[in-house]
Amino acid sequence: MPDTKSSKIENKFDYWISDSVKDAPFEEQYEIISELSSGPFGTNLKCKPRGQNLFCCVKTISKNKNRKVSLKESSHLLKLNHPNVNRVKEIFESSDNIYIVSELLIGSEALERIVKRQPFTEREAVKILKQILEGLKYIHDEGLVHGNLKPENLVFENENDESNVKITDIALYPILESELLKHAIVSNVQFCAPEILRNEVGNPASDMWSLGAFSYLLLCGEEPFKAETDEELYKKIFKASYNTTASNYESLSANAKDFIMKLLTVDPQKRMTVYQALNNSWILGKATKNDSLNATLDSMRVIVNKKKTQAFLNKQALKSKNSKASLTQKYLPKDVWLWLQKTTKYGTTMVDCVKSAVENPNSSVGLYAPDPDCYDTFPEIFWPVISDYHKVDVYSLKSIHDFGNPNDLPDFDSKYADSIVSSRIRVGRTLDGFPMGPKLSRETREEIKDLMIESFRNLQGELYGDFFELSEMSYKERDSLIESHYLFADADDKYLKSAGGYSDWPLNRGIFMNRKKTFVVWLNEEDHVRIISIQQGSNIKQVYSRLVKGINIIEQKAKFAHHDKFGYLTFCPTNIGTGLRASVHVKLPKLGASGKLKQLCESLNLQPRGVHGENSESEGGVYDISNKVRIGKTEFDLVNSMCLGIKKLLDEEFAMK
Repeated sequence: MPDTKSSKIENKFDYWISDSVKDAPFEEQYEIISELSSGPFGTNLKCKPRGQNLFCCVKTISKNKNRKVSLKESSHLLKLNHPNVNRVKEIFESSDNIYIVSELLIGSEALERIVKRQPFTEREAVKILKQILEGLKYIHDEGLVHGNLKPENLVFENENDESNVKITDIALYPILESELLKHAIVSNVQFCAPEILRNEVGNPASDMWSLGAFSYLLLCGEEPFKAETDEELYKKIFKASYNTTASNYESLSANAKDFIMKLLTVDPQKRMTVYQALNNSWILGKATKNDSLNATLDSMRVIVNKKKTQAFLNKQALKSKNSKASLTQKYLPKDVWLWLQKTTKYGTTMVDCVKSAVENPNSSVGLYAPDPDCYDTFPEIFWPVISDYHKVDVYSLKSIHDFGNPNDLPDFDSKYADSIVSSRIRVGRTLDGFPMGPKLSRETREEIKDLMIESFRNLQGELYGDFFELSEMSYKERDSLIESHYLFADADDKYLKSAGGYSDWPLNRGIFMNRKKTFVVWLNEEDHVRIISIQQGSNIKQVYSRLVKGINIIEQKAKFAHHDKFGYLTFCPTNIGTGLRASVHVKLPKLGASGKLKQLCESLNLQPRGVHGENSESEGGVYDISNKVRIGKTEFDLVNSMCLGIKKLLDEEFAMK
């Protein structure tokens, strides 16, 4: 919460606003109840006048000496009174701060409210846009410009179904100079008119462009301009080259598309005015579709969740009611705001990395790397999580690799033959030069698929097989392969989903299988590549030997991302290092029922899970047991320790019999 201490202003040139209240310190007039939110301009506080029970919102703006701001006339702001414009009641000023007192809106921001609506149609969208247009019409008629219209500044008055939408932060543009407004533009480029980005003075037409960008978001569930870099984004805005190929856009009515086009027009003189917009045929209800925009709501929820996550992090509120916090919560530093300024070359932020933990407070780890650079860009969170999970000294850690000799692995006793259902060993890999799943475009994911298919052509002899594209399989074929544990589950992991691992599912995903189904490669599931050797029974030597042979052949064509400290990099930091997971499906009904299995596995550095993957349950007393540690030891050491651990578990199981 900001320091609201006021002081008498001796020098009139310290004033920013000519008619603000200066002779009555703010804190003597208002009681601060709580902090509501914070942003590039300042902090929003819930307050009430002393001696009264009427709550209000107060935006505090710090008067940074580096900001060049001239005196402003604000009396006209205090006279604004419209059902779709948040009313400014009074403005206080001290030598350090400005306090803008306005109505307290207790409804949600527009997008948060909309994603809860079922159904949501073009007609519902028109109702919302009409209110925003009426508010803009009033603002423009008063000779004002909003200058920073964006989703966060469109808020419902209350939680009632018939609540008005109100435009907020109307006071900022008239008070603050353009240099100060640039602080917001940096993070809201999607809603900025071309002329604003060229540092020209905002005008009513600039607000109409912003409304056009919001209209696109409202109807399509995503931002209008798609770009990999800031430079590309600016170029597209300057050309009004918004995304017209998105499936949600293509399904809109012709009149809705026309409405967007007339607002997202580069030339301000040719851009639709607020009066023209209110008389537009689509706004008037002509040829407006009444089909439910379910896909739009799904896309919009992603944006809303990301925004909530950012607010969550800004307030250092990664906390849950659970007694045991995830590792992400445990190591998240206090100075979260500084983290949020950092991005990788792929545009990944800390928000992207911890999003799954925020949305799923019961996560055991909750941290993901949307691209390989995350491991060095955000060491404050990745390094301690890696240290805790893998039980290694991350600062002295050095990646080591050695497949060793498969024939040196131990054999399982014959008495355990019926207890070990199957054995498998797999490695996870990320192709060098590509980000992980959440940051892949459809085109780059297809590029990965093509590169790997080329590498599969080198697999001959017992490894020879075929590639099957997931999108071309029937559901019956998929279910059969999933049931027999050859194929990954069909995008049903909520933790991966929250982390963004299922974008464009199931396109450009698939599975390579040799003819005997003992050598399998998953493509573009959680990681770019999962190379798997599998067979029934307990002959782990054969399984490991086949895996090593397959990896060596694939690496003739495919280069994998590797880090000197962390080894092979993967989407989830629990899989880095060797990227190797050696496991058996083993019958442990007695040990499982006793409640001792988890504790015993922990002591052996083993990880128990159900037979259908992570977070699944055991079936018929059969468990999937694997090595927990992936890093700090060689590939051979990990497989060997898994074998020895399984032997101890079976010894315990047989002793209980």
